[in-house]
Amino acid sequence: MTPSTNAAAAMVASSPLPLSFAGDETLFAASLGGMTALMCLGIMLAGVNVLTIARTWRIDRWNHPVSIWRYAFALAGLATALRCGSEAMLLWSWSPQDAVTSARVIMAKRWVDLAAISCGVGWMTLFVLSRRQIEIHLQRRPLPLEVWEMIPALRRPALVVIWSFIMAIGVVWARG
Repeated sequence: MTPSTNAAAAMVASSPLPLSFAGDETLFAASLGGMTALMCLGIMLAGVNVLTIARTWRIDRWNHPVSIWRYAFALAGLATALRCGSEAMLLWSWSPQDAVTSARVIMAKRWVDLAAISCGVGWMTLFVLSRRQIEIHLQRRPLPLEVWEMIPALRRPALVVIWSFIMAIGVVWARG
């Protein structure tokens, strides 16, 4: 084990919850549920955009506003999934009884965070580079959006959020 892994293992072994929660199980459950839910939603967002990009690869031009929108949201979903997923992985694996494994997860999380930052930078770069031109395209021919008609599309994401919080509360309750 490296010195940093030893230090992380010692920290994990000293507390039933990460020190940043100051022993607050409610906050831990909320964070665990939120990070798990956002990881799943990020995977869903990235997945739907990547699948659409793959399906329309031969039809769409790479610099078309719709293509750029898909690339940007695929990167945003991936950044969210990686960042929240690595944090959820840390929270799910936190165990003073197996401090070495938890310490290894802490170290792996740091590397995953770098990948998440890269995806976030890519998403923001696409937004900054394309924002003005996409706004011009949208203003030429305004398309009214019927947002309220799409409310049923939130059913699956809402179930992901609800189940994530139920699982998180169950884990905290079972540990306590």
